[in-house]
Amino acid sequence: MNAVALAPEVAYPVPNVNDDAQHVAFVRRAADGWSRGENVVDLWVPEFELGLPQFLDYQHLPHVAVALLGRLTLGAVDLRTLFDRVRYLLLLAFPLTVFWSMRTMGFTSVASAIAAAASSLLMASPSYLAFALPAGEHFIVAEYRSTPIKAPLLALGALVLAAAVVAGPARRRLRPPPRG
Repeated sequence: MNAVALAPEVAYPVPNVNDDAQHVAFVRRAADGWSRGENVVDLWVPEFELGLPQFLDYQHLPHVAVALLGRLTLGAVDLRTLFDRVRYLLLLAFPLTVFWSMRTMGFTSVASAIAAAASSLLMASPSYLAFALPAGEHFIVAEYRSTPIKAPLLALGALVLAAAVVAGPARRRLRPPPRG
């Protein structure tokens, strides 16, 4: 289901209105710096915030990893396309990470599966909501328009938490005392 719902993320190269524009610029800067032989951990990013060594203050490994993929493809695939595809794969894997995390914390497989299935609802993009944001409007308007879906999402979150509590952590179950 996620693969179908998220397919437009890789099918249409539409500019994003969130942090992705900044992340794509970081990927491009890492690829440019790498091709010039610069240290990819200590790159100056002049396009944002009057220029600063953003990679020293912000996690740089994801950007460098996408730049590395660009080098491995020998430039055959555009960096923006690689960025979109990596993001798509990470979003598809998100429920698996929720399942694994809950199992690691000791929850039962049923509770973990319920949380993993519901976790996709937490990563909804504004483009999936039932409104269109005209040019010039700000996020607060989008937030106001999305208010009707907040109550069902909160109820669903409460349902997931209740299911997890009822199923209970598997490792915390009491074992019967040894006989003898």
